[in-house]
Amino acid sequence: NEHTSLGKRFREFAIQHINSSFYREEAEQAINPITCFDLESTLTNAYLARSKYIHNLKKLHRNALKVIICYNRQSI
Repeated sequence: NEHTSLGKRFREFAIQHINSSFYREEAEQAINPITCFDLESTLTNAYLARSKYIHNLKKLHRNALKVIICYNRQSI
C-alpha cells in the first residue's frame, strides 16, 4: 500500500534526523517529553492526522497545531 509506505518513510526520516540530545538536553525543558519508546507510535499518529487533514479535510485539533508550530520554531 502506497500510503503505508509513505508513512513508514516519514517515520524513518524523522527518527534518522533526531539527535540524541533530543532525549536528554532538549527534554529537560519540556513538559512530559516523549521517550524513544513512544516516538514511533507518535509519529504514526501524526502522519495519520496529517493524512486525514490533507485528504479528507478533517480539522486538526488546536493542540496538534500548537505542537507543530512549536516544533517548527525550534527546528529553525
